[in-house]
Amino acid sequence: MKRSGMLLVAAVAAAALLVGCADEPAYDPSVVEAALDRTPPAPLDELEVGSARCPAAELADPMETTCTVEGDGTEVEVAVRLEGTGGDDVVLTATPQLATIDPEAAASYVRELLAEDVRAAEVTCNDGAPIPALAGRRVACELALGAVVDEVELVVADADGTLELGR
Repeated sequence: MKRSGMLLVAAVAAAALLVGCADEPAYDPSVVEAALDRTPPAPLDELEVGSARCPAAELADPMETTCTVEGDGTEVEVAVRLEGTGGDDVVLTATPQLATIDPEAAASYVRELLAEDVRAAEVTCNDGAPIPALAGRRVACELALGAVVDEVELVVADADGTLELGR
């Protein structure tokens, strides 16, 4: 399983990101938290995001920190990078630190569940794309055997990428 994530790139107004006296600007983590709450990066946008938490940090350009986004009972670390903190527009890049499931491993799991006489079926899960290991995520797998095509649904059971047959 690989670690990866989709990016969220957003421009954040520097005035909102920086607090303090004009001579001594400082980083305000609540602004980044609000941005992550409003527009969580994919695939976290599939969750009902409850809250984001970012630590206090020293202002730098560029600046990197790790926030935690909670949604649907799952907590995911998100690597955050801020660039342009000395200017008018700050660019926020957010990358969820998620394990991903190899779609071929998911297809092999489905084949193991099939009766022996149909294990030769061609199985494709998640259209061949890596599957984010988000607990509760539903994954469609297509089975093709000759002219017969069917679909099976898997569910990601936990952040480790354990798969279960959907109900």
